[in-house]
Amino acid sequence: MTSITKIIIFLAFFSALIALSMAEIPKPVPTKPILHRKVDISYLRYLDRKIKDTLYTTKKSYITIDLKTQQAAVIMKSGERFNFPVSTGTNQISQGVLTNQGIFAIFSKAEVAVSKDFNCNLYYWMQFNYGIGLHGLDGNGYYVFLGKQPSSHGCVRTANEDIKIAYSLVEFGSPVVVTTGDNNAITVSFVEKDDPYIYNPGAAELQKLVKQRLQDLYAGNFEKLFSQKIVIDNLNCGMGGLPIGDISKIPDAKMLLYKSTIENSYMSKDLKSKSLNIDQIVDVNDSIEINDSLKTKTNDSTYTKK
Repeated sequence: MTSITKIIIFLAFFSALIALSMAEIPKPVPTKPILHRKVDISYLRYLDRKIKDTLYTTKKSYITIDLKTQQAAVIMKSGERFNFPVSTGTNQISQGVLTNQGIFAIFSKAEVAVSKDFNCNLYYWMQFNYGIGLHGLDGNGYYVFLGKQPSSHGCVRTANEDIKIAYSLVEFGSPVVVTTGDNNAITVSFVEKDDPYIYNPGAAELQKLVKQRLQDLYAGNFEKLFSQKIVIDNLNCGMGGLPIGDISKIPDAKMLLYKSTIENSYMSKDLKSKSLNIDQIVDVNDSIEINDSLKTKTNDSTYTKK
């Protein structure tokens, strides 16, 4: 090796050292701490109804579909509600399947989509469960089934004038709750994006969380359920959706707490001396969300069809 070569190697090595010494060492990215609420749930002893778990959305609306009544609704964060009849899937026709129960999210929207399987237009298409979505069709011959009985191959059929309104009210990622009557153990509510107790898990973690929360719900561990606000959307819900649980497995909140606390003399006196109604309880505990089955909003306005 010549002297010139040695000098070149030395200079290159020295330059590399200088460059490394001047390089800015990346700082670790701070992670947002996961907060948990500590709440007093002793007021549940006054309630006769069952307490459902709640998942949350930061969107402006979500959709409910009742397979039993063949009715759907867009629930708005503003308090408004748009109700409309539907006709869901049935396995009593060729290539037909039942519309699945579950909690889903809107994955795609199109004013006009085309079904290659059935060679037809799907108007104001909103997809939520693999190839299943809400939509209208050409003509109005199928309107006779709306609100009365399932008649589709799996999708949720609607009147074209109804789905046009619903389409305008719903965003990508808005939840879709499909139930059969009031059989769901999990419901959906709204939360602000800057709420300190929201948590938006990834898809794999969300599935595990929901499974664990259902176990806690059935066991009566309500404190865990109220400690976080789990947010769902199209990024973590997955095409297959989430289970809605089984309301029959939820213990009666009043009796569950009564069994564990009635021996306390203060609680016994408290039960005898107080006679609270649900509205009073909600006022005292308005930091805790109770599902819609526990209270009726008397000031809700409703969209009306012309």
